[in-house]
Amino acid sequence: MKTRAALVVASVALLAACSTTVPGTAVVDPSAVPKPEYGSNRIEPRDVGTADTALGLVLEGRRMAATSPLVFDIDPAIRYSSQVETGRLNTGQRSVKFMIGQLGADAFRDHEVGFFIGASDQKPGVRSSSTTKSRGITVGVLRMPSPARAAAAVTVGLRGREPDADAETPEKKTISIPGYDKAIAYSQAFKTGTPNVAFLAYKQFVIFSYGSFSPVQIQRYFDEQTKGLDGFTPTPVDKLTTLPVDDSGVAKYTLPPSTEDPTRTGTLPITVALQNQLDVTSAKKAFDDAGVDAVGVGNSTVYRAKDAAAAVRMQKSFVDDVRSFYSTNTPIAAKNIPGVVCMVLPMYPGSSITTNWCIATAGRFVVEVAAGQQQQVVQRIGAEYLILRDVK
Repeated sequence: MKTRAALVVASVALLAACSTTVPGTAVVDPSAVPKPEYGSNRIEPRDVGTADTALGLVLEGRRMAATSPLVFDIDPAIRYSSQVETGRLNTGQRSVKFMIGQLGADAFRDHEVGFFIGASDQKPGVRSSSTTKSRGITVGVLRMPSPARAAAAVTVGLRGREPDADAETPEKKTISIPGYDKAIAYSQAFKTGTPNVAFLAYKQFVIFSYGSFSPVQIQRYFDEQTKGLDGFTPTPVDKLTTLPVDDSGVAKYTLPPSTEDPTRTGTLPITVALQNQLDVTSAKKAFDDAGVDAVGVGNSTVYRAKDAAAAVRMQKSFVDDVRSFYSTNTPIAAKNIPGVVCMVLPMYPGSSITTNWCIATAGRFVVEVAAGQQQQVVQRIGAEYLILRDVK
């Protein structure tokens, strides 16, 4: 309450100083208003710059991902820990090989750009192991150089035995996808579940689904994904660096991306931002209620709501979700930021692996940050509040 009062007094004094200050009246120095801790973080909007080739691929992948249906619309149970990866998709856990195996990586090795969307029915904050049974799905689209290359890549060879298969690896059994005779599809009966896998060449794209969707659900995904691609105009490879990085103008209010992930920057399409949430079903309600019309990312995420009251409601919804999933959370103190909520979130109860997370509002904006250290997350949310507090 004291902080709120101090901010109001300072604002009134500043307005008076600009107009009709009475001689002899004390004027509050704005520098005297308590500021949150922000460390070495910048406290003014940043220049997001233009795209290089790597960022251009990520931006094009985001455009493609915006054509995807929401996974939970096809299977309402698969709504948790949703994640979107876009770009060239050729490194580590972001690679085609990691997602769909060596045979797929070989078949689609000349793909230009693409996206993956993954989600699960397992709630966050729950301990799992290699034997935990859960239902999950990864869907995506890879753009090939031409329709002919896409068609040539989707063959029965994808149903072959993977080079790294061992004696315990189950055989791939052919399945059919209703309405898609040219799709290549199979299932594998692992101990933890039996994923259905399907590939479809469509125009210059390869559409795929890997996981718990039934053949009928894959049919629906293919129906909706092909429809989405019908309205999509690919950006030529040599024009990717011309794609706008921050067309909403919101990413400039985020903290600069880390050197480990420099392409995490710019505007996210709303549906892409939505499919990057802990609980997509709950998040969609929060997005819709708040009237979110833009999302920017950097080393933080900023959401623009329709007004300040909507931003506060959205923050509460996010906090309620996080507290329900991470029941053993521990509060973190962050001073001089009205309404801020910060917590230490263990991966699961009793885990030594933790994330430090903060969320705050400033006017019509909601901002969330995360960091490995408590002081780091407090300074990041402090910097974000100072960046956003005067933005309309």
